[in-house]
Amino acid sequence: MPCKPGITSTLLCTALSACSISAMAQGMLGMAEVKTLISGNTVVAETLANGSAFRSYFAPSGEIVVQRNDANEFSGYWSVRTDGSLCVSFTHEACGTVERNADGSYTRAVNGTPEYKWVKITPGRGF
Repeated sequence: MPCKPGITSTLLCTALSACSISAMAQGMLGMAEVKTLISGNTVVAETLANGSAFRSYFAPSGEIVVQRNDANEFSGYWSVRTDGSLCVSFTHEACGTVERNADGSYTRAVNGTPEYKWVKITPGRGF
């Protein structure tokens, strides 16, 4: 629907356009975006170093359950810092950024190094 002249409609159209651009923009995700993306969902991912695939379920309670290709599972805890850093703790805590890629996937970097590619995100626990 086209925007009609006028201050109110111009402001509304500008706000709606900004939201559309923001939703499609590439780049680092903030705290709310990361939480919305993963909480209660399963992330299908691969390790960039060797291509090994795994699935991670991020429970709303802060628990994370990871299943490797060999069906072995292990669990830990996850949280998101105010700067958008996703922190995961199994034996020790590792925090890093989540970046939206142009192809719709996401890259998780730990300590500034891209380590994982999230290729699919599905609702609920997918395993």
